[in-house]
Amino acid sequence: MNMVIIFEKISLKEISDLQVFKEKFIDAAITLTKIKDDAKTDIKLLEGTLPNTPEKEKVLIILSSDQPMPNMGRKIVEFKKDVLKVFEGVGIPLDKDSLTVKMNSPYDVEAFIRELKKNEIPKSSQPEDNNEFDYEQKSKQYIPVEPSYSFERVILNEDVLEKIEEAVGVLECENKVFKEWGLYEIQPHPSTSLSFYGPSGTGKTMAAEAVAQKLGKKILKVSYADVESKYHGEGPKMVKAIFLAAEKNDAVLFFDEADSLLSKRLTSVSQGSEQAINSMRSQLLICLEEFRGIVIFATNLVINYDQAFLTRLISVEFKKPDVETRKRIWDVHIKPLPDGKTHQLNIPLSENVDTQELAEKYDFSGREIRNAVVSACVSVAMAKREIVEQADFLKSSDKIAEEKKALLKAKDYTKGEDLIKKALQDKIKKSGGKQNVSEQSE
Repeated sequence: MNMVIIFEKISLKEISDLQVFKEKFIDAAITLTKIKDDAKTDIKLLEGTLPNTPEKEKVLIILSSDQPMPNMGRKIVEFKKDVLKVFEGVGIPLDKDSLTVKMNSPYDVEAFIRELKKNEIPKSSQPEDNNEFDYEQKSKQYIPVEPSYSFERVILNEDVLEKIEEAVGVLECENKVFKEWGLYEIQPHPSTSLSFYGPSGTGKTMAAEAVAQKLGKKILKVSYADVESKYHGEGPKMVKAIFLAAEKNDAVLFFDEADSLLSKRLTSVSQGSEQAINSMRSQLLICLEEFRGIVIFATNLVINYDQAFLTRLISVEFKKPDVETRKRIWDVHIKPLPDGKTHQLNIPLSENVDTQELAEKYDFSGREIRNAVVSACVSVAMAKREIVEQADFLKSSDKIAEEKKALLKAKDYTKGEDLIKKALQDKIKKSGGKQNVSEQSE
């Protein structure tokens, strides 16, 4: 087993005997994993503040092992208690909130640290010259990121999964199909353009990230706001810069909430802004034809798409999950994957947790299930309890279900405001355009 101890706000100089310190950690690790005394435990000590860590965190411990270690959530709770005693023994008192223990698959520690440093937000570049649009410079503001999900974590119906895998197979089989069989002659730019459509919370964004992860690529996520520009006529140029950024970084390009981008082009153009919208959509069509890679659009509404886009996109419908799918989603959100690998997800679960009951009782989307899991875990942690019970998941799910009912019954308060304004306008007209003080205050 490997153990990396990262000292965020404590100097290694404060530990007088590092060898004794390491030996105590090995003893704690043996208890943690129930391994033999002669099993090898490798410990690395690192010092320095890493990005994106909580202010109160002082020590971060990352564990990894080639062997599967089941039910690690409960064991880590006990391990943290032992670790606190180890620090107390060398004269460094810590509270449990300033100590974090994570479980990872085996990895290259140095590469891990480099990656963390690399993901820090870069400083702003030099001011650009507004007189001439610099595509290279503009493209640098769009930064792709590592995908957060894989298809092991994204629960989809089999027909949806097969359709996505077949679509991305264009790039996976490029050497054979395009080079060996010569399909470059009929399609010079091997690419796949997908439209993920369906209700909110059904996994469209997660599936896009899983596609990137499957292909070993980063994902560049953009929205309509990223395309819009305060300068007239720059929309089409921004579209071109975004595709350039995806091409330079060999990233999967993902447009979220793409309704505004892909809707029908305006046939009766009377203003410059309407012409700019049409130009932007025309530029998007050109970029789709020339781009070599994967482009994914996500939307809740597909019926208003321009026909020119529909013929270029492979449409994949994401439906609300049925009971069986909901159970799988609950399972993957609270339990480590049954693949024999070590995972970070180690919720200390009670034996009474029943995901079948949760799936049958609550007609939730995947996002709502995730929110229920997070809410239950936070409630347990705030109550200073160590084990998450079925009752915790039921309580958090009931809250979400009640919120959904309340939103369905919510009034449209804007209608009332419109009626008041109309009544006031009618009153002003009847009085010949004169307003008294009392009317102004209504």
